[in-house]
Amino acid sequence: MKKTLYTAQTFSLREDFKRRLRKGVMIAFMFTATVASASSVDSYDVENNVVNTETIARIPTKSTQTNGIISVELLADSYPEFKTVQAFDRLITRLPEALSMEPVMRFVTEGIGNIDAERVVMDCDTENEVLNVSYKLRDNMLLSISKPLETMNDQFVMFNVYHGRDLLVSDSASIELLSEYIHNVENRIKELA
Repeated sequence: MKKTLYTAQTFSLREDFKRRLRKGVMIAFMFTATVASASSVDSYDVENNVVNTETIARIPTKSTQTNGIISVELLADSYPEFKTVQAFDRLITRLPEALSMEPVMRFVTEGIGNIDAERVVMDCDTENEVLNVSYKLRDNMLLSISKPLETMNDQFVMFNVYHGRDLLVSDSASIELLSEYIHNVENRIKELA
């Protein structure tokens, strides 16, 4: 029976990684709890052609909106891939140093694929370099995916699934497996509807 031996340096690096991972999970949990408790956005003033741009997490937005931004908001409702780009743009506007997290954003959004999300919100812990992508799904469901920048060499992400304010699942999995699971659930819900 072989027993793996660790040097002090290896042990301290593993402990540092575990500490960062726990911190990232707590940040993701706190962000998703905030998003889950916020109200949904579904108001559109037809007479004035104005879209209510309040985000799920109640992040302040600029009050001066142009017609171009409004048309992007309307396109985002028709084409889900615009929602993730728009969410990342809002994150960079609010937190310019989050631009370094673009590879993580692309990894998560391309890996998860085209899911039927009503809204997408992104947040970033710039100190620990962890990106959190939250998808507000139908029937008061929320999927939150977190990925640290330093773990871009593997396919694993941390995720949480909420129904209302209740946490249903909190785990880590490969992005392909999570994507397959979410798409299977969406297909099953469509079959039952």
